Amino acid sequence: MAAEFSLMDLVQAQSISALTVAIGFFVALALNNVVGYWRDKRTYSSMLEVIKNEAGSNEIILEESFYKFIDTGIVLRSFMLKAVPEFLVNPLFVTHAKKEHLFKLQTYQRNLILANLYREKSEKFTVESDSTKWLEAIKIKWRENLVLCEQSIKEVSHLI
Repeated sequence: MAAEFSLMDLVQAQSISALTVAIGFFVALALNNVVGYWRDKRTYSSMLEVIKNEAGSNEIILEESFYKFIDTGIVLRSFMLKAVPEFLVNPLFVTHAKKEHLFKLQTYQRNLILANLYREKSEKFTVESDSTKWLEAIKIKWRENLVLCEQSIKEVSHLI
């Protein structure tokens, strides 16, 4: 007895085949999204490590340059700010960062930029002998700013 296939059997076979392909496609798509998410998460973690390392270097600069030479008016090294400005405009970084981390990083960036500006002005007024009347006023605000820098550096160094 020869097997006879009806039109209905053929339609059911085609439907099952199409359904299998569709399920396979969506499983592959889901796996691709999961793999992409974890790849992006690892990249974010690497970016955060770069920021922590930069903060560690800035902590050394704070201790060995800013605090050590503030009284002379001429500080030897500026704070490094390469990673934070770059990463704060990176969509991948901003997508994965916690809001509180973004706030701490923006505060860190603002404080360190201000300290570098105080450094520049202090150096200028120290070199120009007729501008020394401004130097003490700058140093008062600068010292306050350096305390904020120290707090920001510690917070950024301990981001999780």
